[in-house]
Amino acid sequence: MTKRIEHNQSKSLWNYTLSPGWKPEEVSILKLALMKFGVGKWKKIVKSKCLSGKSIGQIYMQTQRLLGQQSLGDFMGLHLNL
Repeated sequence: MTKRIEHNQSKSLWNYTLSPGWKPEEVSILKLALMKFGVGKWKKIVKSKCLSGKSIGQIYMQTQRLLGQQSLGDFMGLHLNL
């Protein structure tokens, strides 16, 4: 049985805050990268150079803010339509 996570289970999905050093345009790119590569595919996102200058840690932290989760464990590997 596959666990299905709905966007409405995350109260902050549409009401997130930017991590320090992030611009709204970069968050839009991050959302597309998460859709393409999946959550937890940090190295692939960095290698794609779609967010040049962002480290794996920065991408992880902004993804946490997007999903409103302390831990991203339940989302690892998912391709989310944000």
